[in-house]
Amino acid sequence: MAYNKIQAFNDLPNLPPEGVDLETAPILRQLAKAARHLGELNGLCASLPDPQLLINTIVLQESKDSSAIENIVTTQDELYQAATEETTTSVAAKEVLSYREALYTGFTKMKAQKNLLLTNTMVEIVQTIKQNKAGIRNTPGTALKNAINGEVIYTPPCCEDVLREKLSALEDFINNPEVSSLDPLVKMALLHYQFEAIHPFSDGNGRTGRIVNALYLVQQELLSQPVLYLSSYIVKYKTEYYQLLRGVTENNNWHDWVMYILTALSETALLTTSKIRSMISLRDEYEQLMKAALGSSYSHELLQLMFTLPYLKIELLEKKGIAHRQTASTWLKKLVDANILIPEKKGRTTYFINYRLMAIIAPGSLNYYSKMLITNEWSVPAGIEYGKNIRILSSKGNYTVKVFSADGTFFEFPVMDERKAFEIPAEKISTVVRPMISLKSNLKEELHLEVLQY
Repeated sequence: MAYNKIQAFNDLPNLPPEGVDLETAPILRQLAKAARHLGELNGLCASLPDPQLLINTIVLQESKDSSAIENIVTTQDELYQAATEETTTSVAAKEVLSYREALYTGFTKMKAQKNLLLTNTMVEIVQTIKQNKAGIRNTPGTALKNAINGEVIYTPPCCEDVLREKLSALEDFINNPEVSSLDPLVKMALLHYQFEAIHPFSDGNGRTGRIVNALYLVQQELLSQPVLYLSSYIVKYKTEYYQLLRGVTENNNWHDWVMYILTALSETALLTTSKIRSMISLRDEYEQLMKAALGSSYSHELLQLMFTLPYLKIELLEKKGIAHRQTASTWLKKLVDANILIPEKKGRTTYFINYRLMAIIAPGSLNYYSKMLITNEWSVPAGIEYGKNIRILSSKGNYTVKVFSADGTFFEFPVMDERKAFEIPAEKISTVVRPMISLKSNLKEELHLEVLQY
């Protein structure tokens, strides 16, 4: 029977697709590139003394990105404060944190089931995401519609007996290597489409499918830890993602879909490797800076916490048993004075933000610039936004920092020998259209200027 988008697609074929060449030259080239970049990422993760430490921060950002695809949007502040508090009144933040919990749940479940990815794993994942006991859909009438005009885009299979049959076949494709000899990365592209096409749950299918992607890479021993997530790439190329899914369903265009996923894997692996390396470098730098700032009271546990939860508060250090309240307060103040953390007051609570870590894991949430200067003049690119706080940290030297506003006025800060930090509150630059920051020195000396917006 010909495909009809307004009828339940109970004739959805099982994997692998018949009569389709998925080993073309372009696919094989992109496959080799993706495999190489994944190998580099896996090697880096294997070399970490405590991979879970850095992975936690990546997982939290993935939770945010994956939820955003489903139009569940939360701010960075809201999310990381909720992670610190372990509670929140925000429905969106709760769903994002539930996604993180679901990923760990799925990972644990898979390991407990001899590394098999089964339907019951997927059910447990979606139940954790939604924080309910929902199971396989068993009611007709489910259809994916255009949010603007209400047009039906796709009608998935129905109902529970059909869905379980489709999921059972998908289980076999995932777990039984004899079903298909295709490369695991190509198989991942196929299984991701298939799961989304089956659409077994009333809600949470997209997020569950993206968690299954991450778990599959671990199952296939391509990664030792679930650290690679495609959500940020999908967010960036969301329109193409949905067009290509439809292209498979309507035109059997598997080639372009597989190329999209392989490209996403390659680029995301490169990005994740870069982020982890930057995080390692920053942690090593902070270890030395914290030893200088805290002296004999230096706490390795505090350093670890800063890279697990970028938003700290005094009560959190107490709760984790790292320090008593007075000691925690003293430590955090010293880290602020050393320009390692920045304080931000939200209501009655002051959060201490690891702003350089945030600039790595969530570019755009904080605009962060760092520049070593050997010339006598430099201007920060016009990416600085008005209406946000500006923090400038300048190295030891003799020079002048200026922040220019649209009407030609400027804030001027002379630096005389000592390393200094300048805070410009948002209200002072609320009229700035394209603020610029310039630095001038009478000497051609090596200077370090850091600029943060938050």
